[in-house]
Amino acid sequence: MTEPAEDRPLKRTIPPDLQTQVEDIQIKIPRTTGPPDDLDDRRKRWLIVGICLHTIISPILRTYVVPVVTKLCYSLTSRNKIHKQTYGSHLERYAPTNTQLNYQAINNNKTKRNKAQYDYRVRSAVDLSRLFLQTHMAHFTAFDDSCDSSALLGIIVNIDRFSPVVQANAKKIRSDIRNAWAHCDFTEWTAIKYTDSFQLMGQLISNLKLSNREENRILAELNRWAMNGQHFLSGTTLGLEIVGDIRQQTHVLSEYVQTLCTETDSQFIKVQKELSRIENDLQGRIKSLESVYTLKEEIKKQVEDHIPPHIRAHHRQEIREWEQDKTTFLEIRATRHILESLPSHNCIVVTGSSGCGKSSNIHQAALHLRDSFGYEIIPVLTGPTDIMTYYNENKKQVFVVDDICGKETINMQTLQTWRDYSEKMEKIFKVAEKDIAGKNDKMVLKVSSPKLLLSCRLHIYKEAQFQLISLFTKKECNLLSPELCLLEAERMHMLHKYVPDDIIDNIKQVTENVDYFPLLCKLSKDKTSEEVKKLFAAPLISIKQNINNIIHENKQQFCALVLCILFNDGFDTDWLKLGSVSERKNMKTDKLEYIVKEFDIDLSKQKHRNSLKAGFSTLNGTYLKLRGTEYRMIHDKIYKMAAVICGQHLTECYIKYAPSVFIQIISSFKSVTEVHEKDDLIVLLKDEEEDYFERLLCDLTKHVIISTFNNYQLIYETFRHKLISF
Repeated sequence: MTEPAEDRPLKRTIPPDLQTQVEDIQIKIPRTTGPPDDLDDRRKRWLIVGICLHTIISPILRTYVVPVVTKLCYSLTSRNKIHKQTYGSHLERYAPTNTQLNYQAINNNKTKRNKAQYDYRVRSAVDLSRLFLQTHMAHFTAFDDSCDSSALLGIIVNIDRFSPVVQANAKKIRSDIRNAWAHCDFTEWTAIKYTDSFQLMGQLISNLKLSNREENRILAELNRWAMNGQHFLSGTTLGLEIVGDIRQQTHVLSEYVQTLCTETDSQFIKVQKELSRIENDLQGRIKSLESVYTLKEEIKKQVEDHIPPHIRAHHRQEIREWEQDKTTFLEIRATRHILESLPSHNCIVVTGSSGCGKSSNIHQAALHLRDSFGYEIIPVLTGPTDIMTYYNENKKQVFVVDDICGKETINMQTLQTWRDYSEKMEKIFKVAEKDIAGKNDKMVLKVSSPKLLLSCRLHIYKEAQFQLISLFTKKECNLLSPELCLLEAERMHMLHKYVPDDIIDNIKQVTENVDYFPLLCKLSKDKTSEEVKKLFAAPLISIKQNINNIIHENKQQFCALVLCILFNDGFDTDWLKLGSVSERKNMKTDKLEYIVKEFDIDLSKQKHRNSLKAGFSTLNGTYLKLRGTEYRMIHDKIYKMAAVICGQHLTECYIKYAPSVFIQIISSFKSVTEVHEKDDLIVLLKDEEEDYFERLLCDLTKHVIISTFNNYQLIYETFRHKLISF
């Protein structure tokens, strides 16, 4: 979409009531650009550079100096016994640079009258680093926030163990940026000095030899502040988030300088007063922006959003669920491999078996793209048409597809739909040469092209028909492969996310050959030690026993399970409200009433409705998950097991209302073949066969062919004959 060359009235593009609100606000609030006029450009440059020095450069330098100074401390302790020094025998100078060591800076020696009374013992790397600094700079007690940029730069400049190029950078930053900033002479902060300061800070980061990911993260943060600073200076209207960020960091910087005002010379009093004034000015600007921000966002969504509101709401709900899972998600080597593949691959297929963590990994990868690179996440709900409809070449977007082309068996209809759109998708997700170059140059900051993240059952991925879609075969991450499968240490770390240490100590059989280990961890949450022990000793038996216990002991929970199985898109507990049952007669309520009658539950009675709601609530987090007011089965693997077990008790109900995908794969005629318990099939008796065929016919009249033409029993000649005869 081409941006307009100038601002245009919104009257023709937004509802009249919103336009009225806009005009009211325009009358009440004067038009301002950026912060108030008295905050001139040189003060702004000074502020932005100070924020970067304090919140970006200082933290990374603390991490950088610790191992170097620690190693030197160990060396001097071994060779010179600096931890046992006295006035009569102590290291006066650091020989490699002939630096006079400042013992006044440690052990509170500055309060003592003469050097003979000093405590010369150097007990830590922190003590050692303070010896290389002037006393007023050595006010820190650890390598934490108290160790500021002045001290850190001094440590690097004065100790010879650091890289010469880093020392040169540090010396230049100390003289040209940090000292100039502390002197608070705004006339120095020209546009050239602002640009030079960011270039110099960037050079320092590049020379620290950090990991690619860390270096790129910090450079991106510097670049973000440099760009925000440019908007800050140019007079453009700043967004609430940017102004809020600047105000927050100004407050942090002001608090830091306040601690210096009582300990060092008076120049910092001037700095602190200036920061306080700027903070107050920014707070006033935020209040003005907040009055229009919500309305502006509402207008923007209505005018520009290419995704309908009801679809967008569904996307947000999906993504919120992924964010909740983030608290227990463990980044494993497979996760890191997926993230490292993002710059050079626009389509990544994560494969494996049910319960091995496929979906969790692509969800977290999508959140990473959103949080680190500003991507818009679009969960694909219906198929490739979602991509064609919602793709916007002017946005960074990641499309996420769970269980593409089926779960138990390949869905040929769905596969054909993807094949029909494969050429168009190839163009959208084509890897440009600049992306490949970006990977080679380790420029992860360049990630901007559209991404497609897929999860797929391994047996479906290996199907010859699936392999014909070349886009899907360019990058596979197989979570069961020797290179990416869960390591023993990762399994234990994952278990610790869900289970207390005292229970883990009693679990010896963390079985390595269980592919669905992540699912077991999820199911173990909030269970007793004995329950967890049984779950890991014999997972499938334990789960099936628990479901059978529910069936025989609690009809409300049994009913809740069945409703979530048969309403496979989710069961909304709002349907249990009295008005929903008595006033809205439709296929959905007919289905609901038919099912609950099997359990002698009368939805016209409040007590029955409340008992059923309690059944849902009790199963939440174990076999069910709650999304808004909708309950769903917690996982596909549990869905299938519960569907088979519950279906064996309610075959008529199952035949009438089960999803077509389950009709095709988990039912078997007793007259056709012998069924064993391990087969996980619902056995249908002779007198139920006619009802079953009626269901297939009903599906066909609705143009649903999967239950018939993908039916598991078609491999048997007897079944085929019965079907044709019917």
